[in-house]
Amino acid sequence: MNYTEALKYMDNAGRSGIRPGLDRIRELLARMGNPQDKCRIVHAAGTNGKGSVCTMIAAGLQAAGYTVGRYISPAVYGRREIIQKNGQWISEEDAAALITKIAQITKDDEDKPTAFETETAMAYAYFAESGCDAAVVETGMGGRLDATNVIAKPWLCVITDIAMDHMQFLGNTIEEIAGEKAGILMPGCPAVFCRGDARAAAVLEAAARERGIDYRFASPSEVTNIRRSLESGQTFDYNGYKDLNIRLLGTCQIANAVTAVDAMEMLGLSEENIRTGLREAVWPGRFDIVQRSPLLLEDGAHNPDGAAALADSIRKYLPDRKIVLIMGVFADKDYDTMLRIMAEVSDTVYTFRPPGRRGLDAGMLARAAGKYFTESIACATQREAVQAALTQAGSGGAAVHFGSLSTLAGLRQIAGGKRNENRQERI
Repeated sequence: MNYTEALKYMDNAGRSGIRPGLDRIRELLARMGNPQDKCRIVHAAGTNGKGSVCTMIAAGLQAAGYTVGRYISPAVYGRREIIQKNGQWISEEDAAALITKIAQITKDDEDKPTAFETETAMAYAYFAESGCDAAVVETGMGGRLDATNVIAKPWLCVITDIAMDHMQFLGNTIEEIAGEKAGILMPGCPAVFCRGDARAAAVLEAAARERGIDYRFASPSEVTNIRRSLESGQTFDYNGYKDLNIRLLGTCQIANAVTAVDAMEMLGLSEENIRTGLREAVWPGRFDIVQRSPLLLEDGAHNPDGAAALADSIRKYLPDRKIVLIMGVFADKDYDTMLRIMAEVSDTVYTFRPPGRRGLDAGMLARAAGKYFTESIACATQREAVQAALTQAGSGGAAVHFGSLSTLAGLRQIAGGKRNENRQERI
């Protein structure tokens, strides 16, 4: 298959939807020689923040001289973004070759792998075949039954902030969701947890003790001397380190950074490499400036916890500005709670429907927003919503775009930024 043909194959695989379980991926990887066991792997789970944490860890490992693979979930700006080596996306040729290989291996299978299982197998094979010394791998959803959870002995497990999301698959309480995330923990493999919700922390600690794991909690509450700037990022002190600096904006990134610090310490990285990992990490789409005049920011907040973090960032970074919101969200998200939270920092929201079957109708979202906002305006397109919000915000205000990661590539295109590929197709 060439790359175009490979994408059509992945589109067909994607029609089977989400089917949690490990039997198919284990069988597939066994036929491929178990590439997941060919390099050191940092395995990360969590509801929010795992992408930022993994980016910092990967940057620190690269600073220490490792050739580092990355498996990202979900893609935001392009189909090939999910599989990387030293920050470079997998090539079209390599992606097509791996998809062809998997298609041939499974051509006679009645129960064929899902699109996510195929991508996961591709990532592990690519890391093994392209000479990665280490890889940083994110779960797609949950942990225990996630397709990535087939590593015999992870180098390190990391679990970031845990909140309510994907309840139809993971459970209806924080404890149940934490238990699913804890499914990535393996006996004898160390772990780092972000100390967030006390109920989640208790579940993680119990799981670590049961498995005899060397673990530690990163503690955002111990951070001091925080300084924030839209221009230079954030600087803070933590656990004996003075003046740690991250370019990533957003108040939630402090918790992500200290989780990454503890993880890099457990991996044996030097202070210089830790500092470099924090400073060099770039993770677009998370309280990120798209343009400065008029000011437009994007954020991937897609659940109530993410919305609360976004609202907190708006208060701290933009205290004296008029805020106009732009929102497109999936219908299966708790958008009502998100709207209630975001109404605390703005009185105006423009809504649009994200692409794809899961996208919530703009009018339905605007009607839900009417309970909380003075103005809630449904727009026919994302472009219309962005342009209207920028006009209303004016030169002294700020437009903030949020609701679904899948909409961020479209925002960049609207604002004139580079967009590599159509986000809607899978790799």
